[in-house]
Amino acid sequence: MDKRKQILVFLDWYLPGYKAGGPVQSFANIVSHLTDGYYFSVVTRNADFNSQEPYPNVRSDDWNEVGSNIRVYYLSAGNIKKKTIQSFITASYDLIYLNSLYSYFFSIYPVLHSYRKGIKSVVAPRGMLGSGALQIKPLKKKLFLALSKRHPAYRNVKWQASSHLEEMEIRAVYGKNATVMVAPNLVAKKEIRFVSKRKEPLKLKLFFLSRIVPIKNLDFALEALAQVSDKYGIDFTIIGPVEDPLYWQHCQEIIGRIEHKHKHIRVTSMGEMPRQQVMEELTKQHVLLLPTRNENFGHSIMDALAASSPVIISDCTPWRSLVSESAGFDISLLLKTDFVKAIEFYAEMSNDEFNTHALGAFNKALSVYNNPEWIDKTKKLFND
Repeated sequence: MDKRKQILVFLDWYLPGYKAGGPVQSFANIVSHLTDGYYFSVVTRNADFNSQEPYPNVRSDDWNEVGSNIRVYYLSAGNIKKKTIQSFITASYDLIYLNSLYSYFFSIYPVLHSYRKGIKSVVAPRGMLGSGALQIKPLKKKLFLALSKRHPAYRNVKWQASSHLEEMEIRAVYGKNATVMVAPNLVAKKEIRFVSKRKEPLKLKLFFLSRIVPIKNLDFALEALAQVSDKYGIDFTIIGPVEDPLYWQHCQEIIGRIEHKHKHIRVTSMGEMPRQQVMEELTKQHVLLLPTRNENFGHSIMDALAASSPVIISDCTPWRSLVSESAGFDISLLLKTDFVKAIEFYAEMSNDEFNTHALGAFNKALSVYNNPEWIDKTKKLFND
């Protein structure tokens, strides 16, 4: 008999998918670290975000053993329904883990049904209760939150917060008596190495790494970029899937104006890429520009730092006090000119000056990688 903790997991997208961004990576990292004493049974879709094409080399509507401590059930579109979800939720599991908040079939319905079955559940809202996130489609979210706060199922869940900031966001919605445990997002289980960058004075390779959606604030980044002095040559690379086509169209209009008026700025869109390809690209880049309106963790920020790239980000993330560590800038979104100054600060640098800051970024990443305290907190999340 398998004595490992049996954990049933529902999430909309999982590996080999990558287009849904951070939440996929967040859970994959949990699995990679918790190899002893835990067994994960994951229920997910059989196609990636914004895709109808099933993943190759997986069996749909059946269990796939994909590791020593994990199996995955890839649901076909026609099999995503209440009856199917119900069939997974049985007393053979010690705990149910939900990797999102608003997904009906992969979070809401499992919370409700697990409550009826008397099975404990943990919900990781993944930044969805941050003020910036709540401003996107606010009416639907307000209605759901109002109803869920009154339901006993949501009064009995355990909440995973990735930071004390997210803990406050959860309590602001679900009350001070909500059961919240801070278990920071784990990063990929691997070794990282410092990457010495090549940089010419007055030139900068700037990049944006995220999904193309309003909350990530690409238009703000482009508007700041347009204010950079023409003494600097800026290559701005946009990496990430287009999740909101209308928003992307708006950003493309700004790009068009930049290309017409500001010849010292070149903008390139590389679209979506598998993670390994992204990490290879980052070794060629200098600085991340991500004025996000909300992050509960920010895997793209972590990836940039791990690739020895300083970051220029908003103060709406857990990554703070970056200047003191020569790892970047965390700036209020009310101060767009400070974003411009930060871009120019790095553009001005010589190769040696820049690599001092690249090392600061790498050391910041190194302080986070494989943090044993974070791993222990994640285990406590599943054990208590």
